[in-house]
Amino acid sequence: MHRIDQPIIAFRRSDTPQGEGASGSDDHPLGKRIPSRPEGELESVTEKVRYWTQDGPQTVYLVVSFVAVSGTVSGERVTIERPIEFFLPTGQHSESYQWISATMRSLSLAARGGYAARALRDLRKVTWDRGPVRCGENEYGKPLYHPSEVAAIAHALQRILQRRGFLDPDGHPRP
Repeated sequence: MHRIDQPIIAFRRSDTPQGEGASGSDDHPLGKRIPSRPEGELESVTEKVRYWTQDGPQTVYLVVSFVAVSGTVSGERVTIERPIEFFLPTGQHSESYQWISATMRSLSLAARGGYAARALRDLRKVTWDRGPVRCGENEYGKPLYHPSEVAAIAHALQRILQRRGFLDPDGHPRP
């Protein structure tokens, strides 16, 4: 039995690397924490996404901003491009914007913490009671169906990150 004499303010298992795909080094660029958005301009992608619900076709614009992060991998200095901010600009959606804004802010925090890929995979599991949502196509050109609008938008965000080379086809960070 272990005795704790001081309050625990943080912990880290030594066998668990920081960030997804990170190699255990505190300086791995995938797991490196980014405390806040850097000042100035960031490179970003804006994409028009169409999807279909029981209410018919829907269109939203998604914005993902990226930042270059340097670190060390296997003793070698590398720089990668990581997502840092996710936006779904206001006025596009009929649902309560506070929840959309909260989700995008949470995804941005996840990105700065090094676990955006995991957060997006989790959002793909969100369901709703209004039936399937059609968004995107599989590798054979067949329509993809998702359990909710949230899941469809998470899928669209994953596709943006895949095209930028950050995620593999399964939604995991590329090494």
